[in-house]
Amino acid sequence: MGGFGLVRHLNFFKENVVIMFKFLSEYKASFYSVLGEQIVFISVNLLLFSVMVENFADVIGWNFKDFVLFLCLIDFLNVFMGIFTWKNWLKKDIVSGSFNLMLLRPLKVFWFNYFYALSHYALLYTILNFFIFSFFIFYFGIELVNIFLAVGLFGLICFFWLCLVEFFKSLDWVFLGLSEVLWKPLSDVNWSFKSFPAPLFKKFGWKYLLLVFPYYVLAILVLPVLRGYEVVDFWFYVYFLSFGSVVLCLFIFGFWKYGLKNYEAFG
Repeated sequence: MGGFGLVRHLNFFKENVVIMFKFLSEYKASFYSVLGEQIVFISVNLLLFSVMVENFADVIGWNFKDFVLFLCLIDFLNVFMGIFTWKNWLKKDIVSGSFNLMLLRPLKVFWFNYFYALSHYALLYTILNFFIFSFFIFYFGIELVNIFLAVGLFGLICFFWLCLVEFFKSLDWVFLGLSEVLWKPLSDVNWSFKSFPAPLFKKFGWKYLLLVFPYYVLAILVLPVLRGYEVVDFWFYVYFLSFGSVVLCLFIFGFWKYGLKNYEAFG
């Protein structure tokens, strides 16, 4: 029975992925608009990073290749996460009444909530960015072993970030609207690490507190691995991300169990 339930849930995920690809094939205007936007985005950021290299390379300790790969890592993380997160948060579904429909499905409510309506726009961005990122990886001659290790670390960061996002979303089970109040400042700080990369915080005494921000971790962990640089406290970062993901999952399941037990239709 448990095996059948797992297959059913995996089929649901597969169907949502298929729907995303159908959206891409049926709305070709989306493809061309996203393609044009990405060309402009990459061009402008390469120009800005060339300026940063000229003025701040000695301070940060990066060269132009490092800046370009850092840009690719951030952009790829953002759009890949968007496949699962660019949709309504729990508060809006509860207030609009849409959450009631999830209770009628023959699936686990959390699974349905997390994997329905995956963003086809984010998928398109992800595909385009994959080819752009691959081009730079090939052009810069990154070693294969570094690529595999970086991909594993990138996946770990993605999972941690998804858990963190879902943790904040699930806070609406405790107090409706709490997620918005707490999430925005965290998101804004994370975004700031694009303009102020991790090497600038080498002498910051509380730098380990910054590990909850994925843009910081990309610069301090994934980029050095990709470039073949030495990473101090490598295993500490791995253990932190792994253990942190487990703790966040426990909180998420606890909040959802509490919320579903006490849920009543809004209004």
